[in-house]
This record gives sequence, C-alpha cells and structure tokens, in this order.
Amino acid sequence: MPQTIFQTEVSDALRTYLIGDRPLTARETAEGLKRLKVLEAEVYEQLLLFERISFKVVGENLVVPFLLKMFGSKGLEALIDQDALNFTLWTPSVTYWVADMPGLDPLQSGMFNSPAHADPEQSLELGFRAMNPVPDGRLRRLLTKKIIPLYSMPRSTLAADAVRLANSSFESGKLRLLGFSDDVTDLRKLNQDGRKRLCSCATELLEYTHQLETGLTSYTRPAFYTLFQDSASKLELAGRIADNFQAIATKTDIPDLKALFQLLKGNATELPRLRAKRSSVRFREWLEAATADSADPDIVKAYIKALEAPEAFFETRKGKITKSFIKTVLGAGLGAALAGPEGAAGGVAIAHTVGGPAIEMGLDLLDELVLSGLTKGWTPRIFMKDVETMAQAPTSPKQQ
Repeated sequence: MPQTIFQTEVSDALRTYLIGDRPLTARETAEGLKRLKVLEAEVYEQLLLFERISFKVVGENLVVPFLLKMFGSKGLEALIDQDALNFTLWTPSVTYWVADMPGLDPLQSGMFNSPAHADPEQSLELGFRAMNPVPDGRLRRLLTKKIIPLYSMPRSTLAADAVRLANSSFESGKLRLLGFSDDVTDLRKLNQDGRKRLCSCATELLEYTHQLETGLTSYTRPAFYTLFQDSASKLELAGRIADNFQAIATKTDIPDLKALFQLLKGNATELPRLRAKRSSVRFREWLEAATADSADPDIVKAYIKALEAPEAFFETRKGKITKSFIKTVLGAGLGAALAGPEGAAGGVAIAHTVGGPAIEMGLDLLDELVLSGLTKGWTPRIFMKDVETMAQAPTSPKQQ
C-alpha cells in the first residue's frame, strides 16, 4: 500500500533555528542554515519516492513557509492538489522532574493547549506571520482554505500511554539494552540523567505509537527499534526503499534525488509536475513492491528484470478488454463520420472496411491525449530517465 512518511525533523529544526528561546551565535546560525539545506534535499527525495508526507507541527506552522520557499505558491498548491501533504498538529508532551523527587514517578504526561498548539487556523496564521515578508492576505486566505483540511491531531491519551509504556519497559528490564544500569530497578530512584533518558524514550514512543496507529512510516529509527522488531517492520521498509533507490541510481550512474536537488541549485519548481506523472506514480508503486518482496531482495536484479519484461497495460487481461472496447467505440464514431447514421449502425464493420488506417491513427491520438502512455510498455527506467534528463539541465528547469 502507498507509504506516508511521518516527517518530524523539519519542524524541530525550524523551531530550533528560527524561534529558539535564545539568540543564536554566528556558528549556530551557519549550522542551522546548513541543516535546513540538508532537510530541503530530504523532503525533495521523500516527495518523489513516497506517496505522501505528514509533517509534524508544534505550535506555529513553520513548515508551510519552508515549503513555500522550496516550491513557490503554485508548486505548493499543486502538491496539495496531489494529496501529497498532511500536517499533524502535535499536542502531546512528556516531561520529567529535573530535581530529585523521592517516591514520585519520574515522568509526567500532558497536552499543549495554547491556540497556536491546539487550533490549526492559529497555527497556520502564526506560521505565515513568521515569514519575511509576510504573504499578502489573498495568498494567506487561499492557502488557509486548502491547508486547514489537511491538519490532524493525535489522540488525547497518547502521551499518558507513552509514559506507561516507557515505565513498563524499564521495569521489565527491556531498557537495559539502551544503557540503563542493572543497579537501579526502581524507576523512582533514577538520577537526573536517567530520568532525562527515560523521558527521551517515552517521547520517541509517542511518535512511534502515533505512526503505528495511523499507518505512517518514517526514516527515523528510534533508539528502541531493536526492542520491537515485529511491529517495526513497516518503519524498516521506508528506510530500505530509500536505500534501494540509491542502489539503482548508483548502478545506472544517475544522481540520487538528494544529489539531483543540489544539481538543481535548490530549484524544486519542477517536482510537483514530475511526481504527478503516471510514470512517477508507477515507479513509486514498483519500488515499494520490489522492496517488500523478500523473495527477490536484490533490487538491482529486480530493476534489470523489470527492464527486460516491460509491463504494457494492453497486454494484461483488463487491458485487452479495454483495448477491444476502445476499438469498438472508435469504430462506431468513425463509421458515423464516414457514412452518417447508417455508418454508425454498421459500427466496427464500416470502420474496418472503409477507414482502417484511421483507426490506427485514432488509437495513436487517444494514446497521447487520453490514455497517457497505457499502450506503451512501462518499466522503471522511464522515471529514471526523467531524473537523468533533469540532472543534465540543472540550470534551466522549466517554470510551471
């Protein structure tokens, strides 16, 4: 099934570098800009390899300005129309006692409830106002109307459940693999460093549980991943999809998608058009299926095999029926054009006897204008060729 990536790093980085609780040094500012450039390339890759990205948003939606900078308003609207984006307004929170509090559980759960953290419209408006310059009112209203329906929120009891899971895992001894000492078996006696690490584990469990419940996946591998191998298989698949694309790109001497983004000098205006192409949609489906197929774990071998056996729609059973139907309809239409009502009554017979060549021309036009390549054999090379073409002309991408 189509994969939706849960993207947490963009929002976290933007909040750290743009609205942190203290002024940044020149070195921290430079590191922040470098980190955001890396994240732009990752988002570019994820949008081409996966069906959808669900961005974690904490408070002000700084992700939308980030996407506006990458794609422009038209590109962002195109991605929204492709159902390529979601925004998860993150309300759950886990905290820990900084000071020693003997006899008390070290972790607490809660929820953010300020308008910025709990109201999608306020979250989005404050994100717009963080931009310089602030988008004009018309653009804000247009994007607000399109983006608000894309918001979702985690369930209200998620943080409390994550705390219980973290506490239970500690008490059962599972977290020893994460470096917790065997000397402390009572979580209420953890020192400050232990409480901080337990809080970090519970925070990761928040995101991990949310992903499992909502069918999301992620590149990020939680520290406790090895403790939950069975339930984590879907998360593992996302990482293997990205690795497999890298393997194919290396074998075919084509830039991987992050490198392509750098070659394009950060110009991502072509991405919405490229990801919407039928060949790109088919490639994402093929790559996921080939990656999930444990019977053929060699992705390069699977790629070569796909090149040797193009999948033509009209060669499938459904395709043959469709082709027959198209010929019948075209035959009736051409018959009417050539012979009036009587020709239409004759249908296919008149078209074949009087206008045989016209049928072939009609199919060619229909293929170009309506069927969008269904008559041609499809292979994953079609998508790779698009990537190669973009890489060869990095300085002048077409504006859509």
